[in-house]
Amino acid sequence: MEERAWRPRWWVFAVFAMVAAVHLAGGWDSTSAVGLSVGFAGTLVLAFVRRLPSWATGEEALRAPVRASRTRLIVALPLALLGVVAVLIGLIDHPPHGMDVLYVGFVAVLAVGLVVVLALRPASGPLSRSGQDRRLRLCTAVLGAAVGTGVALEVAVLVTVGGALPWVVLAPVLLVVGVTAVRRRRNAKAVRLLAAGAWTGITAATLPEEIDGSSVSGWAVFPDGLRARFGITGCPPDVLAGLLDRRRLWIAGEPRDGEVAVGLPDGDAFAVAWFAVKDRDHRRWARRASREDNGSDGKRVG
Repeated sequence: MEERAWRPRWWVFAVFAMVAAVHLAGGWDSTSAVGLSVGFAGTLVLAFVRRLPSWATGEEALRAPVRASRTRLIVALPLALLGVVAVLIGLIDHPPHGMDVLYVGFVAVLAVGLVVVLALRPASGPLSRSGQDRRLRLCTAVLGAAVGTGVALEVAVLVTVGGALPWVVLAPVLLVVGVTAVRRRRNAKAVRLLAAGAWTGITAATLPEEIDGSSVSGWAVFPDGLRARFGITGCPPDVLAGLLDRRRLWIAGEPRDGEVAVGLPDGDAFAVAWFAVKDRDHRRWARRASREDNGSDGKRVG
């Protein structure tokens, strides 16, 4: 069984940059030259070597994309906690006094709030077409209000006091902007995929062993004959029933490689799915199309 088209693990570089920043926060020492060099070499291996054990990369079979994301988080979390350990060591070596205690508490509240926002995500399930535009407009309005508030406060402080906005005010504003921007991006992607065009039915199939809760994967055949691997997270029950009973999958717009919206033309529930066509299949299809075009041109000339 083939898998989704493989891509380098770019997120590993972000983890390395974070660990390096934590290490260099205390200055350059005798371990920096060796440790960072070895760490960068290991990062290159993790990023660009395709076949590695799942315990090293956090990747699992693509028939369980939700579990794979969770495992990747478990692998990256210990590295991310290095920053927390560095902060705790700093607090022990240099205990805060006076107003510093309030600042530490304030930062702790922000950190806990960010973790809660990122961790307490809604359970994976079908999305609803009704209200997508309204939710996108709401997120856009909240994002604009947050950015406008931050800019207005900065200008007010600059005009009245002549300095920058205090970080105790700037940090919550940036937190709201960041969280709202992520939510708006997700809603905008759903709206864009739904507006790709009229619904197109294609032949597709899955097997019971490729169904993991609401996550489904299988094979599909595009109208032009290309075969594609697909995966759906949060698959609606009616879409799954169509796959199992009628071997039919409906896509918003033309079938294509990448992310698409799947659902039923007359239904409200939908999900975001990915399609992956192997490069060799693209080349085979292009050669066949070229031969057919050449043959038709020869007939017209004759």
